[in-house]
Amino acid sequence: MSGYRLQSQQAVGEQRRLHSGPDGLKVLSSEAVYRDIPAP
Repeated sequence: MSGYRLQSQQAVGEQRRLHSGPDGLKVLSSEAVYRDIPAP
């Protein structure tokens, strides 16, 4: 398969973008953080 490469990944955490205002903290967005899993 020329031009293709597969990589397995595992979610290991989450990054969150927060906003602090008079009403407290609000989550604006969140995104999973992945790490590569070594091939067997």
